[in-house]
Amino acid sequence: MHCVALTHDGKVLTWGVNDDGALGRVKSPDTPEEAAEDLLHPFESTPGQVGFEDDVEIVQVAATNSACFALTAEGTVYGWGSFAGGDGNFGFLHEKPPKTTERVPVRIPRLENVTELAGGANHILALTGDGNVFAWGSGEQNELGRRVLERRRFETLIPQRIGLPKNKTVKISAGSHHSFAIDTDGKVWSFGLNNFGQCGIPTREITGFTTIISPTIVKSLNEYDIHHIACGLHHSIACTKGGQVLVWGRCDDGQMGIDLDEVPKEHIIFDFRGRPRVLNVPTEVPMPGRQAVFVAAGIDNCFVVANELYAWGFSATYNTGLKTTETVKYPTAVPCRLAVTSVDAGGQFGIASGPSL
Repeated sequence: MHCVALTHDGKVLTWGVNDDGALGRVKSPDTPEEAAEDLLHPFESTPGQVGFEDDVEIVQVAATNSACFALTAEGTVYGWGSFAGGDGNFGFLHEKPPKTTERVPVRIPRLENVTELAGGANHILALTGDGNVFAWGSGEQNELGRRVLERRRFETLIPQRIGLPKNKTVKISAGSHHSFAIDTDGKVWSFGLNNFGQCGIPTREITGFTTIISPTIVKSLNEYDIHHIACGLHHSIACTKGGQVLVWGRCDDGQMGIDLDEVPKEHIIFDFRGRPRVLNVPTEVPMPGRQAVFVAAGIDNCFVVANELYAWGFSATYNTGLKTTETVKYPTAVPCRLAVTSVDAGGQFGIASGPSL
């Protein structure tokens, strides 16, 4: 429930909920503690600049549920906020005892030569220039690509290399509790929560808790030349280098953007009432005459950049940008005054950027 943005001149701006230090800014003495009940608090609702003690050039930012991270041109990483587990906040940096929250930017130890960040709900991935991936944060649902023992749970706050082929990863993406990596051969790997087949690895039934513990090749994507992947809570979306859009995972509230009656029944898992619940096979979203160059996913909705911005899925808080609170079943152009080049989504909102039209 917060945003972080990087301006063209290198400023980092944040706004939104600051309960766990996610904004990385300290209130001035004259800032009121609370706003009137019917008003937004100006400290949280107004984008403000995050200060860094060191003279660093920021080139990318990423957000998790209650934290933000900033990548420098030198390949180091700064962060602030907090990670949470099933029993609440459990820390940010690995200290003894762990400090629950960092309210201003601190450098993340053990990370050098980082070129890209990807944030999930309570975990973060870092890709290095030599093609390796590090992960840290909460690992309760195997988001970190490794088994986590309860007695060592705080060690998940230490960035550790994921067991992907050494020096071969070129792209990463993270959803709420699952992640993907693309290697130099074009193979796609996934790990994390897979209870709705969101990792692209077929699940046989709704078990309530199914995970992919360590990185596993997504064989169902082998026939595609994947350009970009985005992940929601229980679904995923990808675009190919040829502009196709593919979706898979949970499919009970418009997440797929397709007519499920047109999908072979053996590709779908139905619930006990006969309703579609899981699309087990990556399936193309028909977008005639459009070539996708970028995709994004919210909790239960999707966005595609294909000359215009398109959206579909859960829209109860207008989070598709389509002026409706009803679920949007199919790709629909979003009225926008920007030539959108990038889009992302939080739990109840979306955000797009690009030059003005």
